[in-house]
Amino acid sequence: MKAIGVLVSGRGSNLQALIDAAAANTLGGRIAVVVSNLENAPALDRARRKRPLSPEFGALSELLTALAVGRRPQLPDEAVCLECKRRGKVCVLVARDVPCLGPVTHTGCGAMCPAFDRGCYGCFGPREAANATSLAAWFGRDGRSDADTAALFSGFTAYAKPFRAVIDQLGGPPGPSNPLEPGAGTGDQGEASDARH
Repeated sequence: MKAIGVLVSGRGSNLQALIDAAAANTLGGRIAVVVSNLENAPALDRARRKRPLSPEFGALSELLTALAVGRRPQLPDEAVCLECKRRGKVCVLVARDVPCLGPVTHTGCGAMCPAFDRGCYGCFGPREAANATSLAAWFGRDGRSDADTAALFSGFTAYAKPFRAVIDQLGGPPGPSNPLEPGAGTGDQGEASDARH
C-alpha cells in the first residue's frame, strides 16, 4: 500500500476529501503524513482529529511542520517501550530475552520492530535520559560478550553520546577500528605497499 504525504495550508477541505477516500478504500494508499507551512493551519487540527497518520509518521509530520514554520519540534521524550504498551505488545526483552534498545530509544516509530517480535534497533536515537550503560549491563548479565553488546549499540545512531559511550566502554565498534586501514577485512596483517612508488 502506498504511503501518501499531504501538504496543507488552509482549512483542509482537500485533506478531508483524501481522508474520506482513504476510509472508503478508494484512495489507493494510506495517508502517512500531513505537513503544513503554517503552524496553526486548521487542516492540521482536522488531521489530528481524524488521526489518519500511521503512528510511525506522527513524529515525522511534527518534525517537518516545525521545520517549515521555524520552530523547535515538540516531540515527547518517551521510550519505545511506551509505544509497545500502547499497542499491547509483549516486551521482547523481558518475555523472550531478545536484545532490544527500546528502553533507551526515543519513540516515534510506533514500535515497528517489536511489533514484528524483534528488538528495537535504536533508529530514532537515544532519549535525553537514556541510561544506556545500565541496559548494556543487562545485556551482559547472561554471558553476552562485550563485542556483541557493543554491536547492539552500533547501529544507525552509534555516534549519539549515550550509545557511543557504551560502545567505547566495551572496546569499540565491531570490526576493525579503521576500515581504511591496510588489510582491514582481508585478514592480511602484513604491511601495506605505498601506492606512491
